[in-house]
Amino acid sequence: SFFTKAMHKKWNGNINYVEICCGTGRCIARDTKIEFDGTTLAILKLQESQYLSTGIFVDFDNEVLDILEKRLSDIKSTKQHIIQGDYNDSKALIRSLQERIDIKTGLTLFFIDPTDCSVPFTLISRIKSAFPNSDFIINIAIGTDFTRNVVGSINNPSSYINVRNKYIRFLGSKDFFCDKTTLELAEHGDLTNLRTKFREYYVKSLFEIGLTYSDFNRVR
Repeated sequence: SFFTKAMHKKWNGNINYVEICCGTGRCIARDTKIEFDGTTLAILKLQESQYLSTGIFVDFDNEVLDILEKRLSDIKSTKQHIIQGDYNDSKALIRSLQERIDIKTGLTLFFIDPTDCSVPFTLISRIKSAFPNSDFIINIAIGTDFTRNVVGSINNPSSYINVRNKYIRFLGSKDFFCDKTTLELAEHGDLTNLRTKFREYYVKSLFEIGLTYSDFNRVR
């Protein structure tokens, strides 16, 4: 709501929202088992969503998208688009987005919400190039997948080669694994500071493609 209310008058009303890894639109709390709206439904139910020129929701799984489409059927809007897309095929995904968004005069907020650290940095870089007027909210899942695998990926690279390569693609460089501090933290099993170091390298990659401001909010 902050994004739409604050920005719609500054971009001639042309503001857009893209959610990659959108899911089915509903979530279940792990502890209480209570079901609640995910970001897709929550955003579209906001009164401020009226200011969006376009809302695009992307997922790889067609079954997931079928469920989401049924859940959105009660929200009557011609502004929303549900599309199948693979974040590993960034060129094709960006072409699909360009067909639906006016990139010349608008501002687009991208929310990228994977369940692990698997979204390649090339996607972020190519989105920034294709959509110069863009902001990002990115979920860095360092409390789950990363916590389980990071020490092994540093200390036993041959046994964790696929995971290690996934993290390299996510960061956009190998520098994290070459850092002496990283090696020392892994040797001591210091997961807290490994998570911080990993996040710092991600922010560094964002800075290098022109995203000079960043902020971090921990979500438990």
